[in-house]
Amino acid sequence: MGGNVKALPAEIFGGPNFEVFDTIRSQTIVVLQLLVIAYSDQNYHEDERPIIDRLAIEFGFSKNEMKLFEDWALRQAPLSIEGWSFIAATNGSMMKD
Repeated sequence: MGGNVKALPAEIFGGPNFEVFDTIRSQTIVVLQLLVIAYSDQNYHEDERPIIDRLAIEFGFSKNEMKLFEDWALRQAPLSIEGWSFIAATNGSMMKD
C-alpha cells in the first residue's frame, strides 16, 4: 500500500499464531487470500514471499499446490482490484439501482 514500513511483523504484532487455522479449508483460504493481496499490485514483493512461504510450510502445502494457488491468485487479483474500485466509487455504501 505504499507505506514502506520496514519493521518486522513480529516487532509490530508479536509472533504468529497459526493454530487458529486448524482445518485444511481455513489454511487454503488464508494462503489464497494472502496471495491475492500479494499480487493485487501486480508485484509479488520480495518481502511478502517469505511470509507466505512460511505459511505454506507450516500448513504442509507442496510446491505443486502453491504453484496452483499462485496461478489462481494471478487471475483473481484483477477482479479484487475491480471490486475495490466499486467500493471506492460508492464511498463504501451499497450501490443502488
